[in-house]
Amino acid sequence: PAAPTGPVVITATEPAWIQVSERGGRTLFQGELAAGQSYEVPVTAAAPLLRTGRPQSIRINVGSATAPAIGPADTTVSNVS
Repeated sequence: PAAPTGPVVITATEPAWIQVSERGGRTLFQGELAAGQSYEVPVTAAAPLLRTGRPQSIRINVGSATAPAIGPADTTVSNVS
């Protein structure tokens, strides 16, 4: 099957701190999302990476597809592309 395409949207299902940065540098977003709040990764972002300490508190959608969990609960995950 073809890989999902479309905007990448990170939505908090409960309060969650996230950081989205471009590989090798610039931070695009850093902060806490409240439950129900979303951040859409800019389509112009160069190789964006996600870091969070509560992966169970976020849902990631690529277009209309929901991505699988990015790590175990209450574990800091980094460099998730």
